[in-house]
Amino acid sequence: MRKVIYFLLFLFLHINSIFAQNPLIQNQDKIGSSFSEYFKLDRENIHLHFNKTTYLTNEKVWFKGYIIEKKTKKPYEQTANVLINLFDENKNLIDNKLFYAEGSLFEGTFDLKDDLKSGNYYFQVYTNYMNNFAEDESTVYKISIINEHDKSISDYSKTNFDNLDITFYPESGMFLEGTTNTFATKVIDCNGHGVLIDRIEVKNNKNEIITSFSTNQFGYGKFDIVNTKNEIYKVFIYANGNTIEKQLPFPTLKGIALSVNNYSLTGKTALKIKTNPRTFNEIKNDDYSLIIQQNEVTSFVHFTFKNDIPEQNILLPSENFLEGINTIYLVDKNLKKIAERSIYVPSKIIKKIDLKVITKTTDSITISGVGPILLGELSLSILPNETIANKEIKSIYDTFIFENTLNNASLNATYFLNDLDKKKHMELDNILITSTSKYNWDMITGNPPEEKFEFDHGLSIKGTINTDLTERESYRINLKSHLQGLNEYSNVDNKNEFYFDRLLAIDSTQMHFTLVNSKQKTTLAKMYFQLLKNKRPFLKPFTIDTKACNPTSISLITLDFPKTKDAILLDSVTVSLAKKENKLQNQNHLGNAFSRGYKITDAEANSYIDIFSFIASHGYQVTTQSGRVAIISQSRSTWQGSLSPLVFVDDAPEQNLELLYNLKMKDIDEIYINKRGYGGGNGSSNGIIRIYMKKGTNAKLHSFVIKSQSFLIKDGFQPIINFRNPKYDGLNNQGYKNYGTVFWKPKVMTDENGRFQFTIPNLYLKALKIMIEGISSDGQIISVTKSVEIP
Repeated sequence: MRKVIYFLLFLFLHINSIFAQNPLIQNQDKIGSSFSEYFKLDRENIHLHFNKTTYLTNEKVWFKGYIIEKKTKKPYEQTANVLINLFDENKNLIDNKLFYAEGSLFEGTFDLKDDLKSGNYYFQVYTNYMNNFAEDESTVYKISIINEHDKSISDYSKTNFDNLDITFYPESGMFLEGTTNTFATKVIDCNGHGVLIDRIEVKNNKNEIITSFSTNQFGYGKFDIVNTKNEIYKVFIYANGNTIEKQLPFPTLKGIALSVNNYSLTGKTALKIKTNPRTFNEIKNDDYSLIIQQNEVTSFVHFTFKNDIPEQNILLPSENFLEGINTIYLVDKNLKKIAERSIYVPSKIIKKIDLKVITKTTDSITISGVGPILLGELSLSILPNETIANKEIKSIYDTFIFENTLNNASLNATYFLNDLDKKKHMELDNILITSTSKYNWDMITGNPPEEKFEFDHGLSIKGTINTDLTERESYRINLKSHLQGLNEYSNVDNKNEFYFDRLLAIDSTQMHFTLVNSKQKTTLAKMYFQLLKNKRPFLKPFTIDTKACNPTSISLITLDFPKTKDAILLDSVTVSLAKKENKLQNQNHLGNAFSRGYKITDAEANSYIDIFSFIASHGYQVTTQSGRVAIISQSRSTWQGSLSPLVFVDDAPEQNLELLYNLKMKDIDEIYINKRGYGGGNGSSNGIIRIYMKKGTNAKLHSFVIKSQSFLIKDGFQPIINFRNPKYDGLNNQGYKNYGTVFWKPKVMTDENGRFQFTIPNLYLKALKIMIEGISSDGQIISVTKSVEIP
């Protein structure tokens, strides 16, 4: 979509004489096509929500992954293979893992090794497809790790005034003599923390104070230099009893500057294009364009300096901008970029969540909530209210709104976007003056990306048969996996090779391969295997902004950490509650995430004659004639054996459906029905039915014995595991309140009204801090931290 806005200033624009000859109007389709071509390929954005950001080495890192497509800003179901690297602060790779995403979501854990030193560590998340782009589309997250065996740790929390980094940014990149110039200022310490400074003065070459300003808690401030002279300007920063002197660059003698304000006037954006007399005489008859851009969407405003007016003011309605970051380019008739400025256009959705404790028992607390995420999914981290283990969190706002578009966009986005008002919007705009688009103008207009790297959908196994085969075309390789429910076939090519693609190959599981002929007769053969697509490197170097710093050293003896025992506290309280509340135990099993699960209670068991009547009442046609069983989709009109869904009992594939006669409903614990067969491979087009027996059941069902060559999957997809908390020795000590974890809920669904409910263990705390992130089906996102009093 491209819009053209012709802003007519009748004092100096003549439609007939100017528009017909304006080369920028003639070129605007070229500009628009350049943006469309540059952003033609889908671009994945991945956000990780961690349960906290400070960990001890005896803990696990728990996280939930969210994926959107940058242009649509909606959940992106195309992504399947997600890779995550863990680096130390010296950029050494510590660990890397592969995760499987279903429906734009995934979850996982990292184990922290006991020998990790205390310090900062970094997770980088990416996909193979991201290698297609010149820009770094990966996302990086910082965490802190504390090893209790270290003698001391570095304290990065206090402001370090020894080596402040002070940077000045002229708005739109132009400091022009003879005009009024706006500067944004960024002051950070060597730890990257913003520094609040009350007194900063700007002086001219006569040592006269021409203006003064301050920075906020994030280290950002702004000042103007009115009627800028061609002279030296100096800035004096008075911080912590010291005076720091900085010199601004010399003003440019010729040029054009762009100033933008979209926070003062409700529903309006004011643009000011200004030059000086020295430049005006050379450009007063030239044509220029303002290009408003977000990804592939572009709008145009054309204008000309005329009638001896070196400053042009344009007022545009908000409808000309899209929600989120918009980049405004000022270009001349030769498509040369002169100035650039990014602004934020707020969402109209109120980003608020209300929580309420509805029940409390001796072992659990149930909390209900309502918010703007409709028919979506949330992840919740529940910590003690006094926690200090969740500092410097990068929210889903930071990832999906700012960092995916801008360079140097380091900000606490939840502070600005939750309860955004004009003051916060102005503070946010100061930060945006210091940022530029991560997409280079010259690259966009001349070098679109090429699709050289594929989307990975699962893993592949390539095998070679080390046996001479006669009538090779009559042989096939049969792949089976009990745990993953795989039963697939591959032909053997003229090189004695076979290939299985799009496999959900879980790490440390066995795959079994059998060579069979057209009559299903097994032939012994020696086979060799390769697992492919599991080790995809990210081709851009890992970079982090680290500065020389001398942080305060703290003795670990003086710190209070949560005491843990060797045992595990909980398989998760929700597991222990499941028997009482009939909660599903296998919902997180890979392959079941998008299945409909049924807990077979005594009442359910008494409601059906047998397992076949249950299946027939849930979307399948079941026939049992002469002892033969057929299960087919009700959407099919004829019976064929190939139309049967895949059936599994305790994750073992069951091909002989007659053996299901042996099942008694009272012995079945859970049944999962996936009518679409999503995630089950090529043979699951008619769905998947998984049956889980109650513990202690002795039903002997499995109708086949695998006689094959096995292949152990190494470095495959990480399995999903239920949350487990370390067994804390006490929950009332300050160490637990500082660093401990109450619970982690990676999957909480919301209804069409934004309502949701969740249950957590009752650890007898008076208050909890609950960090909530999530996304709706249409792409609305939320990041909220709430303190909840426990009655």
